[in-house]
Amino acid sequence: MNSRCNKNGGIDTITPARTPAKTAAISSGLRAGGYYYAIVFLILIIIDRLTKIWAAQLSHEQDYGIFSFVYVTNTGAGFSIFTGQNTLLIMLSLIVLGLLIFFSSSLHRTGVWVVAAGLIGNLIDRVSYGYVIDFINFKFWPVFNVADMMIVLGVIALIIDLWRKDRAVSGKEKSGSKHMQRKTSGKSNAQKRSRTVIRKKKHTQR
Repeated sequence: MNSRCNKNGGIDTITPARTPAKTAAISSGLRAGGYYYAIVFLILIIIDRLTKIWAAQLSHEQDYGIFSFVYVTNTGAGFSIFTGQNTLLIMLSLIVLGLLIFFSSSLHRTGVWVVAAGLIGNLIDRVSYGYVIDFINFKFWPVFNVADMMIVLGVIALIIDLWRKDRAVSGKEKSGSKHMQRKTSGKSNAQKRSRTVIRKKKHTQR
């Protein structure tokens, strides 16, 4: 790709024309990437389901010092907010999933898929049982599950990606502004030199 400064001091990216072979290669890569994310998405949901099935079999708390495994049911969301509002939480989950799908083209793909897997993992619980199965207990934090971990990690990935994009845009704008300043300064110096030469010629002619 080539770049050039526009009139506003920003940078325009010039994309070269794609050959049919190059376009086909890109399409093939996108399809392969889509299959990869779909497989990871399914694996994450399966892991969440298997861990919850295992947790449901716990007859008593298994304590390992700083953390323990204990079977807990949660009719609310994180930190037990919206307790008993299962229908509302199902609707909110569907809305968030819809927003992720709508904005997926402009968001970090891994983050989108991981958050979606976590949302669907807990959504399956809400629809099937009317509550979410939690079992990971760090004692200083509310009990949570694997799907909750996916949501948190996915959101962190999305935030980091958006922050990097914002920094990249700011860097391009600053670079374009400096380039325009140098260009303007160069033109000004050239004009000054031109005027000086003209004055010298006039003085010589006199």
